[in-house]
Amino acid sequence: MFAFVVTNPLYILLALLAVAVVHLSFPREESALGRAVRMFVIAGAVLLVIRVLFVALLPNPGRTVLFTVPSFETPSWLGGLDLGGGVSAEVVTQAVVEGSRFILVLAAFGVFNAHADLAGLVRSVPAAFRDVGLVVSIAVAFVPGMLRTVRDVRDAQRLRGERGLRRLAPSLAVPVLGMSLERALLLAESMDARGYGYGGSSGASRTSLWTGLVAMLASVATWIAGFDAAAAALAIVGAALIVIGYRNASVSSPTTRLAGRPVTSFDVVVMLASAAVVVLASVAGPDALYDAFPEVGAPPFAWRTAVLTFLLALPAIAGAESR
Repeated sequence: MFAFVVTNPLYILLALLAVAVVHLSFPREESALGRAVRMFVIAGAVLLVIRVLFVALLPNPGRTVLFTVPSFETPSWLGGLDLGGGVSAEVVTQAVVEGSRFILVLAAFGVFNAHADLAGLVRSVPAAFRDVGLVVSIAVAFVPGMLRTVRDVRDAQRLRGERGLRRLAPSLAVPVLGMSLERALLLAESMDARGYGYGGSSGASRTSLWTGLVAMLASVATWIAGFDAAAAALAIVGAALIVIGYRNASVSSPTTRLAGRPVTSFDVVVMLASAAVVVLASVAGPDALYDAFPEVGAPPFAWRTAVLTFLLALPAIAGAESR
């Protein structure tokens, strides 16, 4: 959420530094998971370059023209757009700032993917959210599995003496795609063999959930109509019905666990730090925002926001050092 709300490049760079410190605090891993962070950062840098090149071709409304590229007009069936021309410093700066947010999101996801206990997180998901937890676990494990597949294919190519551009697509893409499809089919067969999806929640829990959702939507419509008291009452009733529905679904779920993971004081600190991220991003002041238009200038800076941005990484650093 921090990367989606804060647009100040100084704070984005500081958050990237905090992510790097967290990553370096953990022992170095030579596995596919350890190399996933580098791949995520490279992917973010590629997205940054593509964004800058894309906005450079569009009409530039900035004042300070850096250079000029050849201009041309697209055919009428493509809209007849005028592309190219002068490239302004304001547009390039804004594109770099927005692209750096991509790098921050991908780098943070890569560090989380490489060092978090994904299996423990899935086991900690309440029984009512077991389907959501399974989908999230499969999505998070997609990148490490893909990296392992690419590593296996490249090792096989090196054994066959393939070097240079010969190792690229399609000789790399075709086996990676085939192995990924095979892995997906094996996962589906294993889930079907274990009877996944045959047991569902009770009718009472589903009725409670749907009734709560309808009440929440009705509260929004009532609030728009100007009946604040009725909207608040409907929202409270809807939230209570949703909680009751999830509680009934958890009780009636056939999911079992061998042993639950106890919540430690360090877990509480990490949760409080995560909540602080949301609060900091929600109440971000004017110094957290930056706009390169109408003219490029120095971004604002406040030591209070900068210190809080970096301190949010301390719980993860402490957890890495305690391992």
